[in-house]
Amino acid sequence: MICKEDYFYRGKLLKHICLNTREKFCVRSNKTAVARNKAIDRENSSARPIPLEWKFYAKTYEYTHAGIYKARGEGKRSRQESRALDCKAQFNLCGRCNGQNGEFTLCVTKTTLVHNHALSL
Repeated sequence: MICKEDYFYRGKLLKHICLNTREKFCVRSNKTAVARNKAIDRENSSARPIPLEWKFYAKTYEYTHAGIYKARGEGKRSRQESRALDCKAQFNLCGRCNGQNGEFTLCVTKTTLVHNHALSL
């Protein structure tokens, strides 16, 4: 899947994915273009620097039920529910340079769309 970076900036891609699948993904981590460009310089890489207009070079989105619940007390409240179900569903978006025309495009680099729980409509 490849799309324009403008779509990425405005969050339209995530809204589109969430509306179509009725799933809620949140940003877990992101990598800035500045940090990526510093790594390219440090490693003397032949990779093209990421345009600074792209504030982020890559983002990881995880499902709202990711993580493990950690109890902070010893008691148990009735009907106490947690969102954290250790769900592994996530996807990564990354800006890449298209070798043919030199333009940067946004690509889905990794997806794990299997849930460890039932999805409701």
